[in-house]
Amino acid sequence: MPRLLRFLTSHRLEDMVEVPLTDLPLLIDGTNAAAVEPDRLAVAGKLVLCRCGDKCVLLLPPSSDALVNGSPVPAGIRVLAHLDSIDVNGASWRFSAEDPPQIVPFLAGTSPDVCPRCRQRIAPGAAAVRCACGNWFHQTAELPCFDYAAACPVCQRATELGTPVPFDPED
Repeated sequence: MPRLLRFLTSHRLEDMVEVPLTDLPLLIDGTNAAAVEPDRLAVAGKLVLCRCGDKCVLLLPPSSDALVNGSPVPAGIRVLAHLDSIDVNGASWRFSAEDPPQIVPFLAGTSPDVCPRCRQRIAPGAAAVRCACGNWFHQTAELPCFDYAAACPVCQRATELGTPVPFDPED
């Protein structure tokens, strides 16, 4: 699930605030970000972050001095990309588009369809896990390819199911 991240005092993980992006829009006002019902979005001076399908869109009021990646957003709308930086009212947020790994049915036509761990084809509908690097792995009792080892053989990310993808501000 996409999320917003803000470091309170340093770039240490224990000083990080994480706000997951659900289907509800988020209002961002400096150091605070909170989900709000869509009918309550008319709040002057606040940024709104909402999901549109698989994209996340940042909406800024006309008078906003917020910056995305150090630059103003002249049209007041921006589709966010992974690791975009949002600076508003003295607070700096980072956007992460990575989802935690979870077991889902493998979709037909998803490319590539070969598991990088066992080198076998993944059948449509088979239980599989997509790593944050984009590679798919078998994840069944017979072929526990994703969590077979502690790290992905392609990107070296941890292969613990259901845990958020670690955020490294230096990436």
